[in-house]
Amino acid sequence: MPDKPISADNPFANLSQAQYVQIQQWYQHHISTELNTLLKGSQSGEVIERKISQAVKRAHAQLEPTAPFSASTDQTIKLKHASLLVELKDTRDLFHSAQLKIAKLELLLSQSASEIQTLEQQNAEQKAELRSYRERLNHVLSRLEKEGVSCQKSHYVGRIFVHALKSAFADWQQTSAGEPYRHHDFYKLFPRVLYGSLLKEIEILLGETDYGRIDRTLSNFVFQHKGVPVQDWPDEDPIYQTKLINQKQHELLSSIKEQHIRRKNFALYLEKKLAKTGFTPMHGRLLVELVQFATEEKPKNDQTVSM
Repeated sequence: MPDKPISADNPFANLSQAQYVQIQQWYQHHISTELNTLLKGSQSGEVIERKISQAVKRAHAQLEPTAPFSASTDQTIKLKHASLLVELKDTRDLFHSAQLKIAKLELLLSQSASEIQTLEQQNAEQKAELRSYRERLNHVLSRLEKEGVSCQKSHYVGRIFVHALKSAFADWQQTSAGEPYRHHDFYKLFPRVLYGSLLKEIEILLGETDYGRIDRTLSNFVFQHKGVPVQDWPDEDPIYQTKLINQKQHELLSSIKEQHIRRKNFALYLEKKLAKTGFTPMHGRLLVELVQFATEEKPKNDQTVSM
């Protein structure tokens, strides 16, 4: 039976089996080409492409005729093919939009990675620069110390003073007076932020002459033994156990105790002067008790050491 001509008004009308197969093969090839172009071989795209292909095959299987199509059947096929093309176009638009979003995200990710790398490089450069500055500072301090210039004003005296208070606090915790503070940490009761201002007021109380003498003695002694700035050696350093250090601790605490005896409002004076730094009445009372406790008995290793 010869093939019937295709109508220009209705190209799907009066199709023969051969014509139907030809159009079906063309659609399948066209759809596959479009999907490959849009999805670019991505894993998610392959899954969706496979599902759509299966759906198309099932649709064609249901529409495949066993006999020449009637006019109504041809119209139905045309409508279903048109609906499928619309659905495929919508899917293509969605994938195109998704691809654009993915491209933008990948661009942002690459830019972020580049920024992170730049920040890491800047961080490394700044750390190296900081190490260089510290080395230069230590070198300058070493030269000044060798020339007899003290650039560690209140640092040496402060560390010795704090260490003396900390040792006295540990012993005082075992007494009945220190019982309420047995489970307290010294540095939580006396935060380090208090030390700088506290030492300035103690320098005023003791006088510049006595304070400066202790500072020079300790500065020379520590630098001769350590050779490094005071902030680089820890509180547990063995230098605290030397006779000279213990002697200077006792001298400093004894001088503070004498000032307290001469001024009964010693704790109140410190409280008013140091209120802005967080110094409270509790700090004042505890400081006085620790100084008195530490100077009640002469330390066993309190002997004069000649420089």
